[in-house]
Amino acid sequence: MLVRKKQVKSLLLYILTVLFLLWAIAPFFWTISTSFKNIGEIYSTSPTLIPKNITIDNYSEIFNKLDFFRYFLNSMFVTITTIIITVILSILAAYAFSRFRFPFRHILLMFILVPRIIPSVTRIIPLYQIFAKLNILDNYFSLIGPYVADALPIAVWILIGFFDGIPKVLEEAAMIDGCTRMQALKKVIIPLTAPGIVSVALFTFLRAWNEFVIAFTFIDKGKMMTLPVAHYRVFEFF
Repeated sequence: MLVRKKQVKSLLLYILTVLFLLWAIAPFFWTISTSFKNIGEIYSTSPTLIPKNITIDNYSEIFNKLDFFRYFLNSMFVTITTIIITVILSILAAYAFSRFRFPFRHILLMFILVPRIIPSVTRIIPLYQIFAKLNILDNYFSLIGPYVADALPIAVWILIGFFDGIPKVLEEAAMIDGCTRMQALKKVIIPLTAPGIVSVALFTFLRAWNEFVIAFTFIDKGKMMTLPVAHYRVFEFF
């Protein structure tokens, strides 16, 4: 009897899981299905789940008007560069905060979070004016710089937690064996904090890849657009 109750419970749980999964993927399926419909069927008063006449005209029109491959490469370059710079700077900064005791350490540690307190939208106009005077708008740096500055504070705090969890005796032993401090950091500390570094990389990737407001404001040249801005530009054609 107990076994039967467990089977019924498992079956109900399985059914609920399947229903939730169908509910979650339904919008994606509807979006993809709609993209293969013609204009008349899209605006029909009798919507269909499966296109009656499958067409790729919508995709052809978009890719003919917008160079999505170029925008994809722009996003990849900006995002990867942002990740590399953020990871390197956050490792060095977090290691310094974790291992060294210097004056005003705690104040400085709190100060680096100040940019996160200020809404990013309020920083756009001052940044735009500064970049315009420096003549660095409409290039990759005008995106990479703000993206690194945005991700770096959280990245440093994440890695400080990982560095603090590693016993100092491990790097001290490496230094006794002949390693310099930087070699101990590279060969001992960094491999042990790989999960934290991956977390920082993923966090930075999501921030840089999906960012829209700065890219839309600072980039005016069409060939420099990133994918989020290109997706927005699609609506100008319809």
